[in-house]
Amino acid sequence: MKAAELRKELQSYGISTKSFFEKGELVDAVNKARVEGKKQIKNGKEAEAASGSASSNSEASSSSKPRSERLAEEMEKCKSMKVGELKKELESFGISTKSFFEKSEFVKALAEARVDGVAKGKGQEEPFDPTYRDVVIQKMSPNQLGAFVGGGFIDTTLST
Repeated sequence: MKAAELRKELQSYGISTKSFFEKGELVDAVNKARVEGKKQIKNGKEAEAASGSASSNSEASSSSKPRSERLAEEMEKCKSMKVGELKKELESFGISTKSFFEKSEFVKALAEARVDGVAKGKGQEEPFDPTYRDVVIQKMSPNQLGAFVGGGFIDTTLST
C-alpha cells in the first residue's frame, strides 16, 4: 500500500497520523489497529475530527474542544513537571529526546504526544550497528596534528 492509503486507513479508525514520519511506522500502526480489531468510523467528518484527537487519551477523545485548546491545556500541565519526568514519559511514548535542549521543547513534545494520541509502548532504541564494536579513539599531540593543517583525518586501518 502507498503511504497515503495507510494514512487514510488509520484516519478511518480515528487514529492520528501526525506522529508518523516513515512508511514503516504507518505499516506497523495499521497492522496493530487491525489486530486490535479497530472499527472504521462510517462518517467522513467523524474520521477527520478523530484524526486530530487523541485515541489513547480518554479526556481528549471525549472532549469536543479544538486541538489548539487541548494542546494549551496539556502544555500547562506539563510545565509543572520536572525535565526528568518529561523525558521519561516521552521515552515511554517512543519519542527520542536527544535533540531537545530546553524544557520548553520537552513540554511541547509531550503535550503534542498526549493530544495526538501517540500510542504508549516500549521506547524505540537506535539499532545497534556491529561494525562499530572495534572503534578505537586516540588523541593526538599538537606535533602530530601539525601535519594536517586545515582539518583532521580518520585512520580507517583495520587492526585485528
